[in-house]
Amino acid sequence: MHPRHTDSERKIMTKAPLFTYDVFLSHNRAQKDWTEKLARHLDEKSIKPWFDKWCLPAGTVASLGMERGIKESRHVLLVLSPEFVSSEWTEYETQIATVISPSNRDRKLVPILYANCDVPERFSRISWIDFRDTHGDEERYAYGLAQLLADLRPDLYERPKDFERFQQQRRQQQNQDPEQIPPVRPLPAGSRMPRAPIGNFVGREKELRELAQRLTPGSGSLVGVHAAVTGMGGVGKSQLAIEYAHRYGPRYPGGVFWLNMESADNAVNEVAACGGPEGMNLPSVSDMTTPEQATLAQKHWQEDPAARLLLFDNAEDPELVEKWRPKTGRCAVLITSRRSYWPARMGVQPVPIETLPRPSSIELLQKSRPRLTKDAAEGRAADELCKYLGDLPLALQVAAAYLELCPSEHIQDYLRDLLQVSKEEQPLNEVWSCFAISYRKLNPEQETDALAMRLFQLAGYFAPASIARHLLADAAELNQANGEGRKQFNRALARLRELALIAEEPDGRLLLHRLLREFARQQQLPVSEAAAALRVAEVLGRFARKEIDSELPQELSKERIHLRQAAVEAERLKLDMAADLYNSLGYHGRMLALLQEAKADHERALKIYEDEYGPDHANVATVVNNIGLILKAQGDLAGALKYYRRALKIDEQVYGPDHAEVATLANNIGLILKEQGDLAGSLEYTRRALKIDQQLYGPDHPHVATLANNIGQILQDQGDLAGALEYTRRALKIDQQLYGPDHPHVATLANNIGQILKAQGDLAEALEYTRRALKIDEQVYGPDHPAVARDANNIGRILQDQGDLAGALEYIRRALKIDEQVYGPNHPQVAIFANNIGLILQAQGDLAGALEYIRRALAISEKVYGPDNPTTKTIAANLRGLQQLMDEKKQKKKNNKQKR
Repeated sequence: MHPRHTDSERKIMTKAPLFTYDVFLSHNRAQKDWTEKLARHLDEKSIKPWFDKWCLPAGTVASLGMERGIKESRHVLLVLSPEFVSSEWTEYETQIATVISPSNRDRKLVPILYANCDVPERFSRISWIDFRDTHGDEERYAYGLAQLLADLRPDLYERPKDFERFQQQRRQQQNQDPEQIPPVRPLPAGSRMPRAPIGNFVGREKELRELAQRLTPGSGSLVGVHAAVTGMGGVGKSQLAIEYAHRYGPRYPGGVFWLNMESADNAVNEVAACGGPEGMNLPSVSDMTTPEQATLAQKHWQEDPAARLLLFDNAEDPELVEKWRPKTGRCAVLITSRRSYWPARMGVQPVPIETLPRPSSIELLQKSRPRLTKDAAEGRAADELCKYLGDLPLALQVAAAYLELCPSEHIQDYLRDLLQVSKEEQPLNEVWSCFAISYRKLNPEQETDALAMRLFQLAGYFAPASIARHLLADAAELNQANGEGRKQFNRALARLRELALIAEEPDGRLLLHRLLREFARQQQLPVSEAAAALRVAEVLGRFARKEIDSELPQELSKERIHLRQAAVEAERLKLDMAADLYNSLGYHGRMLALLQEAKADHERALKIYEDEYGPDHANVATVVNNIGLILKAQGDLAGALKYYRRALKIDEQVYGPDHAEVATLANNIGLILKEQGDLAGSLEYTRRALKIDQQLYGPDHPHVATLANNIGQILQDQGDLAGALEYTRRALKIDQQLYGPDHPHVATLANNIGQILKAQGDLAEALEYTRRALKIDEQVYGPDHPAVARDANNIGRILQDQGDLAGALEYIRRALKIDEQVYGPNHPQVAIFANNIGLILQAQGDLAGALEYIRRALAISEKVYGPDNPTTKTIAANLRGLQQLMDEKKQKKKNNKQKR
């Protein structure tokens, strides 16, 4: 029996509540964002939550603050998940709450089940609210929230008992008819939607409902739920997808993401942008390379439980869609495409759209001409106009914009002009005649209109994707830093927009529809086709060189699709700079770790240069060297050396023996020879390079720092540690003065000094330098870059020498995982890391695991380097030593068994 309370005790218990908070939210950080969303909803419903992010002042000891928060809260809400169950902090919080209320008679503990997990036995007897099926399902979340509100404050809220009835009541309250198409509404936070809805969207209600039925989140997984809006160009595929996103977007709480899938080259940039500041703004994303950003965004789509909508616009390649669509998680994918057939394995459901129904076409025109309903002649002319334009939405929108701009012009006069233009200009079909009438509205004698014509023509030579304003302005030779130049540009754009010849996205980028782009390219005024293409190519080439020289590739990544278009056009028109553009694409591709693509671009540039200049020109040497860089990054050392030697021979003939280009190639050859084990040859080439650059640039130039570091590496391999340290410290001093303490060059040198100190036995200082390198590289590149892998491996080796085998294994496993993702499973760096892991496992006594890793390392090294390479021989020796140890252990075990 429980002891009875005295009267005084009873008074204290029935007094007005003493709690500062209604509920303490106990959760693991893996559910931080979801719990914060729940806290906001509770707060909006007059239930005061204690949430650590809101209620722990700066300087508070976390454990004391949480203990006080639990005591001051009427209830403790447990957000149960696998992470919650295994966390020490949540265990600490629940223990405090249990001590306060051991029997839970006053419902101090209120569990909610966020995800499937092994619920601890002490909670299994307490009933919980199930939130497992609410992620991405707005209505089921609302149902769970209503149950929770009633459980926390039964005096304020009534507990719903039946989901279907709750659903009906909620829809009635919101006055939402499932057949009623919702209005345009704000998109969920974190969305990336650069395309705005248009005001005159008509005639697609049936298709919108069909998409809503196929793509609306339900209780099951959305992965595999894909629809493709298909049809010919200009029929309004993209506009339908845009309208669906803006009207039904709130059904996808994880966000709506628009991706231009025009080309494989640009797709990685589009996916990366979804994870960046203009989209989900994932942690550390700004410090990553473009492929790393894209990988992180795709991973988040696949692992985060929230429902999302991905819109793949202009997706004509099924393999490209297959590559980037999430394979797990709760994402729906809406595709727009001219392709009507999709492989059955992809599960894509086509939603074909055709031209507008005639009443919808009339409705679209009526928004520009309200008098259509009252003027019978205008009504008949509008019907004829729709018929002539084939009820094609794009053409009708251009026509409507023209008619709105010219209110006094009758539709029958406009139609007569269209017919006349179609007869005069054979290349123009009915749609293009509509474009031509609007284009002719521009007067070349007026300054603003003349500039608008030039901008329209130049825009046609960019890729069919959104265009940066500053690049189009540069192509028109307008200085945007100058106030008057900016005003001229904006006035000309306004003329194009009012004629519906160009669109502007919410972020200011410009968009030209594919058909309008083709029309723009046919205009030979103000300049010729070759002159327009050349001007755009010059602007993009100059921009590319500037961004490449900055060694920060992110801005160029956004315009890479335009750079490729410029290269293709320059090659088609046989412009001199075609090879330069392909070479820039290749160099930038190597910066992004897109090695196969970069190699193909360099090879294209090489062929153009050889055809133009012959095999022994300086430009040929430049591209040959760049191909060598790609081959080296891919692990093909013999191929890289062959290209480097060819480039060196050309440059020696062109420039003589003491030129900067000769120094660059001598250094590159030295690096290859070092990796191949020819240290004497490597040192000879690298010292030659250093001598040339010191004569040309002086002792404190970055080139000198690079070569001093390389000589240090060679001397280290030769066993001259003191000499190696002297050269590498010299390099570090130069680069710190030039770049500051947090530059990736400084990280490389700090890492190298750490390795020399390790070889000298100074493990503590070696660890300090290498941790400094890792910190810089993580800040610059993000957590999944090869430079980070290098640093992590080296830290692991130092920890191994210090006897911390568990720590060493953790760091080197991280290094291996990164390089497998970047380079694939058969790269020489993967072999080195696998060998290092094997040696640690051997030291830990896991001989079977060690054997697996070292065998894998040897197989890779033999394939890449061959059996006589020093790296291969080292790994082979490790394998023999391990096998001998296993044989000895096996024999010892056999002997012991015989003795028994």
